[in-house]
Amino acid sequence: MRVLVLGGGVALLATAAYLAPGLSRANDSYAMPVAQVHQTLAAMRIPSDGDGPLGAYPAIKTDDEPDAISWAGGPRGAIACTAKLLPVSASETRIDLGCTTERPDSQAALARARIGMTEQIDATLRGRPYNHEAVALAAGAVAAIALAPARSAAEPESTPFADPGGPPPSTLPLGDDPPTAPAGSPVTINTAPVG
Repeated sequence: MRVLVLGGGVALLATAAYLAPGLSRANDSYAMPVAQVHQTLAAMRIPSDGDGPLGAYPAIKTDDEPDAISWAGGPRGAIACTAKLLPVSASETRIDLGCTTERPDSQAALARARIGMTEQIDATLRGRPYNHEAVALAAGAVAAIALAPARSAAEPESTPFADPGGPPPSTLPLGDDPPTAPAGSPVTINTAPVG
């Protein structure tokens, strides 16, 4: 039994040592030089169906420089996203993605665009499928927070229970003291089953 537990522990340590570099690496860093990241992103196909990074709107490449690529799209072309390619080393690149909009009514679409384009870039550079479900869940949560009505600091919080009125129970008079058992008499506890 000890050998089995010890063997399991050694296997867990070996697995942790194998996975540690990947788990500690930032999600926005890629093990390829800037030129290769640029070439991959410049050729990236961005779907324009309902599951694409900008929803059902096409994303069009608007600027292509050696250290940055920009796309625009969304409702009425209101959203612009730029991926800046930052060299970490000769063989590693970090992506700094920023999305902006000029339209104040496009905050939910902006949140979805940032999440969707981050996933699109990551999926393309890592050679994996685009995760539609994760984008939809994350964008829905961010949109719900962004669209929630703002409450001023002076506005009191609502309480889930109505105030019954009157004094709290701890301040009510007790009335007569409960009866006490006569001194020297045995205490009887009812042990009969209930029900």
